Amino acid sequence: MPRLLSTTATLLVLISSAISQTATQIQKAIGRIELRSDRPCVPNEFHKGKAYDVLKLLLQSDGKRITIAATLKDPAPAGPGNVLDLHFDTDNNPKTGGAVLFAGEKRDGFEFESDIEACARYSNGNACGDTVITGGKVISLYTFASLQRFSEPESYEFSDKIIDLGTSDGFGSSWKSATKEPIVGNMVHATLNYADLKVQPGQTIRIVLEKKCGLPFDDPYFPEVLLVLK
Repeated sequence: MPRLLSTTATLLVLISSAISQTATQIQKAIGRIELRSDRPCVPNEFHKGKAYDVLKLLLQSDGKRITIAATLKDPAPAGPGNVLDLHFDTDNNPKTGGAVLFAGEKRDGFEFESDIEACARYSNGNACGDTVITGGKVISLYTFASLQRFSEPESYEFSDKIIDLGTSDGFGSSWKSATKEPIVGNMVHATLNYADLKVQPGQTIRIVLEKKCGLPFDDPYFPEVLLVLK
């Protein structure tokens, strides 16, 4: 009997610890929040030992838009790469919207996904994300934030794109062209408008952020955020 009590007590401690750890992975904020990632990216050959490793992240709302300001661990690599994925639950209801998988765990309830990519302007063209251009010299770096709407309820199924890089698809696409923002030093910036996300000041939205590290990853690397919009 004492052994059974001891085992039960141990299980309760483990369950309590797991709940506590899960709770600390959700951060609440009004208007703005600063996050930090202590898990480093794994360098890849394409970036010659460097990646777009986001060390700190600022999310800030101003009544009209959400600004994403990412501080890289090192100066940006001289080439394109994937930086961040943001998944938005704009009605703060996990029973509506689409789903994503993180390290084999399914998370539901997302209305939108935004991919923030680093782009390089070469002497012979432009490349973003995992695109590669050879034979040219990098002139400058910039970012863009795409936006697409989840369909319900399948994982990674999207009904339409709202903001795209702006390249023509030859079929009269009505996608908005993404705003391009320069990358200076180790700072990456992007913005998303409330109107595109279909949100209003005062709303609470859930955001899950995925650090891409220049190549696709399947781990959020940042805590989940509940943000009250200004």
